Amino acid sequence: MTNREFMEQCFKTIDSIGSKDSLNHQAYRLKIMASIFVELQKAREQFKAFQSFHEAYAIIKEELDEFWDEVKEKPYVGRFENIQKELIQTAAMCVRALLDLNIEHANEGNKET
Repeated sequence: MTNREFMEQCFKTIDSIGSKDSLNHQAYRLKIMASIFVELQKAREQFKAFQSFHEAYAIIKEELDEFWDEVKEKPYVGRFENIQKELIQTAAMCVRALLDLNIEHANEGNKET
């Protein structure tokens, strides 16, 4: 089973949980985390790894600016999906920077900063 198939199965399971009990909030959090993971996988399939902190900053800023553009547009009614999408993309790029740039070992000179 591929990562994508696994995540799709997770979504199906999460979607089957009731919407009015305490599990709903937990399911929503899991769905958000899964969405970040899926976005991360899509980005890794389409684009090469970040090569520097500067590149990561530029991409993260671009995603954050897209979120800000959504926030500035009022009213929010009917637009929460777009806002959520931009936040998920921003979070995915932050995670990607951590993974691609191997932050844990950056002080050992593994990546140019």
